[in-house]
Amino acid sequence: MHPEICFEEVKNMVNKRGVRKTGIFVLILLCVLFLGFGIFYFIVPMRHFNIDAAKITSVFVLDGTNGKALTISDPGEIEIIVSYLNAMELKPTKVSVGYMGYRFHISLAPGTGTWSDFILNNPSLVRNDPFFYELESDTGLYDYLEALYEKYYTREEADNELPDLLKGQSTITFISEHDASEGSIADLNADAYTVIDLDEDGEDEVVLRYADYMGFCVLRFYEDKVYGYEFPYRGLTGLKQDGTFGFSNASDDNGVGRLSFDKKECITEELMHEYPASSYNAEPVYDINGQTVDAEEYERAIEKQLTKTDVSWFELNRIYYRNDR
Repeated sequence: MHPEICFEEVKNMVNKRGVRKTGIFVLILLCVLFLGFGIFYFIVPMRHFNIDAAKITSVFVLDGTNGKALTISDPGEIEIIVSYLNAMELKPTKVSVGYMGYRFHISLAPGTGTWSDFILNNPSLVRNDPFFYELESDTGLYDYLEALYEKYYTREEADNELPDLLKGQSTITFISEHDASEGSIADLNADAYTVIDLDEDGEDEVVLRYADYMGFCVLRFYEDKVYGYEFPYRGLTGLKQDGTFGFSNASDDNGVGRLSFDKKECITEELMHEYPASSYNAEPVYDINGQTVDAEEYERAIEKQLTKTDVSWFELNRIYYRNDR
C-alpha cells in the first residue's frame, strides 16, 4: 500500500471521529438546555405578580383587535388592575415564539422587570415571550379592561356629538368674582369644547376653549339656568379626564386644582401648590392637600399628574350657535 494513501485514510478516519464527537457533544448540550428549560418553566411552582400599586403611575393598554389604546392614570383604576394582577396564578404551558396577534397588550410604568410588559390573550391565557402562561382561574382583569374601553371610548364618541347646550341660543349667566352678566355662546370666541364631569357629581359640564390661547369657559346647568365661569388660559390648563388641571400665577407660583360648585359659585380647590420665596419664606413652599412637603415629594406628585390622560377637545362649528344677521 502506498504511504500517501495510508496517510489520507488515517486522516479521514480522525476527521470523521472528530465530527462524530462534536455532533454528540452538541446533541448532549441541546438535551441539557431543553431539560433545564423544561424543569424551570414547567415543573417550577406557580408564578405570581407582586406589584405595589402605589408605585405604578400609569398602565398603557393596546387592543390588538382594533388598535385602540388607553393610558390609565387614575389611581383607583390602577389599584383595581394591580389587584387583579396580584391575584393571578400563572402556570407555563407552551412556547409562544412565532405566534402573532393578541387582545390586550399591557405595559406598566414605571417598569417592574420582565413582567412590566405582557399580553392578556383571553381571560385565562397570558403571554410573556417566550412562553404562554395559563391562569388557574379568571381574576376578572379581562372583563375589567373591556369595561374600561367601553367607558372611555363610548364616552369619547358621545362627547364628539355637539351637546344640546351648544346648539341653541341659550342665555348664559356669566358669574365673576364681583358681579354677574348675561350673554350667549355667540358672544364667545370659542373654537373647541369638551364634556366632562368636573366635580364628580354625576352631571356633566361643558368646557369651552377660546381661540388664540385666550382662556376657557365652564358651562353648567343649575336650577334650569346655564351658568358660565371664565378662566384665563393659565388658570385652567392641561385639563385631565379625571377633572384635575394646572393653574399658574407666575413661573414659581403654580399648582394643580379641581373645580367644585356651591349653588351658583364655582370654587377652585387647590390639590397642590408651589408658593414662591418671599419675605416670609426664604425658600419656595410646597403644599399637597394642605400639607407642607419637600421639593422631591412635590416633584414626584407633579410628574404623576402629568402622566394622566388629557381630555379630548372637539372642534366647535360656530354655525350651530351663531346669530343670523
